[in-house]
Amino acid sequence: MEYAKGIQEAILPSFNALKSVFTNAYLFYRPSNVVSGDFYWVEMVGSKVVLVLADGTGHGVPGAFLSVLGTGLLRQIISEEKICEPDEILTLLNKKVKEGLGQSRLNNTLKDGMDVAVSVWDKASRQLTFSGAKRSMLLKHAEEVKLIKGDRFSIGGDQQHEPDFTVHRFSADEGDSFVFFTDGIVDQFGGPEGKKFLSKRLVELLEKGKGINAFVGDFDRIMTEWLGEQEQLDDMLLLAVEL
Repeated sequence: MEYAKGIQEAILPSFNALKSVFTNAYLFYRPSNVVSGDFYWVEMVGSKVVLVLADGTGHGVPGAFLSVLGTGLLRQIISEEKICEPDEILTLLNKKVKEGLGQSRLNNTLKDGMDVAVSVWDKASRQLTFSGAKRSMLLKHAEEVKLIKGDRFSIGGDQQHEPDFTVHRFSADEGDSFVFFTDGIVDQFGGPEGKKFLSKRLVELLEKGKGINAFVGDFDRIMTEWLGEQEQLDDMLLLAVEL
């Protein structure tokens, strides 16, 4: 298992890779087991930075296999094919995951898949685009925080039709920020009443924080306190970026 962890960590981009394209960035990565089904990818294509967060079905070893498949396919799509439109990335990823898992065959019973958020930040035009497959984005612009929801279908799985992914476009000012997160964070039970963390607490943290640094310090502490003696139910991954 530790060997598998080493392989997974070698495949994922390093935090330094994230910081090399986003000077002010934060990564919170806490697997519920030795290996994780949550993963991310970051790639510079010309003046554009593509950032992907994904939450594979399950956690532990099954989720880790999906993360290896996902990172390999994202490398093909972004690094080799130079695709840098978020909806096109999701469409191609869906096609390749279904092919890789044999889900296009009528007798296939494998329903595994992943929920994915993709952002593309064009440094030249200061345009931010986002598409999501059952994953959302928190966007802070002019001190207002909005939850930008992804579409209601996953990547892979047993869906037979080819989904059309929505593209959300924003003009970003200096100091604007966005946050990606997996459901292991918002669905985690904890706190004094044993309730779910929910996305509204992330919204509150972003609203009161002055920049990503304030959010980061609060989040790490608050999540640790929220868990307390509760069992961590799922992998946790959060990416926060200030533009």
